[in-house]
Amino acid sequence: MARRRKVLPEFESFVFGESRTGGFAWHDIRPILSAQKLQDKVFRRASVIQIEDPDRFYRRKKTSAARIESVGDTASQTLMAFVEAFPDFSTLHPFYRDLAATIVDIDGVRQDLGRLQGAAARIQDVCRKSVKQIRRTGKDEFVQLKMREAYGRVGSIIKDLSGALARLEEGRRSLAKIPTLDPGLSTLVVAGIPNVGKSAFVTRVCSAKPQVAPYPFTTQGIIVGQAHLKGRIVQVVDTPGILDRAPEDRNAIEERALAAVRHLGNIVLFLFDPTEGSAQSMKEQESLLKEVRGIFKKRLVVEAENKADVARSKSPRLKISALTGDGVEPLMRHLISLLPDKSGRPGWAADPEAE
Repeated sequence: MARRRKVLPEFESFVFGESRTGGFAWHDIRPILSAQKLQDKVFRRASVIQIEDPDRFYRRKKTSAARIESVGDTASQTLMAFVEAFPDFSTLHPFYRDLAATIVDIDGVRQDLGRLQGAAARIQDVCRKSVKQIRRTGKDEFVQLKMREAYGRVGSIIKDLSGALARLEEGRRSLAKIPTLDPGLSTLVVAGIPNVGKSAFVTRVCSAKPQVAPYPFTTQGIIVGQAHLKGRIVQVVDTPGILDRAPEDRNAIEERALAAVRHLGNIVLFLFDPTEGSAQSMKEQESLLKEVRGIFKKRLVVEAENKADVARSKSPRLKISALTGDGVEPLMRHLISLLPDKSGRPGWAADPEAE
């Protein structure tokens, strides 16, 4: 995900904690300051400025002008750094865009970012005019008056942003929960009923322990890992609570989450549990498969049966055991062969799903 534009280097550390050269990630956005904390930081930075001059009046005049310039630059650039820290939602990958839209009011965020941008321009204008007037005057009283006026107006503008800053910070906290997946990697989404063995499969095929990314829709998390086979790196994703339930069992939040999840992956692996102790009958699992195919209309859905170490099925589906590993490597080779080759499109297809 790309930022709107690069944040000025001197404000990289202010917003992100350190200078960044990498791409955008939701959790990289540092907490957005409250209006009071922003005021304190802006005026504290200006208060340490002192311009030397042998003449007392010119020393005060130059120092006042420099402090107002500092207030204008720090306040406006910091506000713009907050604006630039958020992505341009219209350019996001559909997965991120739809995911963000389910947890924040994107139009509201845009309006608040616009308020910050407008305030930054007004602050610069106020400070430039005040500095210009101070540099022209020969009266000490006028310098002090303009100093108070500039500080007062800047403080008032920042105070008026209290609501916008608070809302953006609340939105930032929610957006930080969005899992950061790599859109440059081919992606395999694993689906199937609860307890079918999806987690065991992901753990089996991934070269390191899969990570559980916070998921803003359920109490569970997206499970993300990477599988390495034949020189290919494949991102393997399981979404518990989303792709393992029939429509009538999902709540409204989970239904909205599907708008984002449907953009994931190049291939969907649907696992069946053919054992007698399965949580759902094969007929119910077939029904869920139909639902998954409807969600991933432009993705290839591959079927396989898990728990082959304890089940005896005569179906033509591929048979594996995530527990023992039997059949897993041939299945992965088959899935790898179905992915776009290295010279083809990027791993994630960003085309919108057919309605």
